[in-house]
Amino acid sequence: MTLDFELQRDTYLAFTTPIAKMRVTEAASINPALRGAILEKEAADDGQGRSAISGWRSQDELLTWPGEEAATLKESIQEAVNTMIAFTSRTQRFTGTMTLHAWASVCRRGDYYRLQNQPGYHWSGIYFVDPGTPNPDNPHSGLLEFQDPRGGVDMIRMPGDPFGRPLSITPEAGQILIFPSWLHHWTNAYDGEGERIAIYFNARMGDFKKQE
Repeated sequence: MTLDFELQRDTYLAFTTPIAKMRVTEAASINPALRGAILEKEAADDGQGRSAISGWRSQDELLTWPGEEAATLKESIQEAVNTMIAFTSRTQRFTGTMTLHAWASVCRRGDYYRLQNQPGYHWSGIYFVDPGTPNPDNPHSGLLEFQDPRGGVDMIRMPGDPFGRPLSITPEAGQILIFPSWLHHWTNAYDGEGERIAIYFNARMGDFKKQE
């Protein structure tokens, strides 16, 4: 007996969660200045601890910092958010306002971010200024990981373990990752030389309505 079945045609990939990886084309020109400005801020400001464990975190006003590089990054983040809205809205179009908050993170050896999400926001993301130095003896150093949001998916082992495993992403300079703010994520302890420098952001949409 055979089945009338085609894997691509007849399999539903249901309840997917969009996580986008985008490149900032101006990264090579803005990253050195961003790196310098962030380290300068770190030297002058104790920052905020929050979800970072022993790393440094700036205030939430990074996109208002003076300099062309902050303005360029703000435009890139706005474009990334609008792209994800368009993608997840399919053929629908929306108008509204966008509020952005962004902050810098500096991690050195042993620093990490615990499990977190961002209540009260629609989209969140990370821009990597400098991923730091890889440690060949520790491939998990500084990895960003996303938790499978589906409850109960790991209640029993299955061949290939297709469900419940976290998604791991290796940071790359000039890369933006953007994802729904409700999605839990964390950063493994950094175990390389120098600094792992990233910019985290949250976006909230206001007064949005469907365009006819």
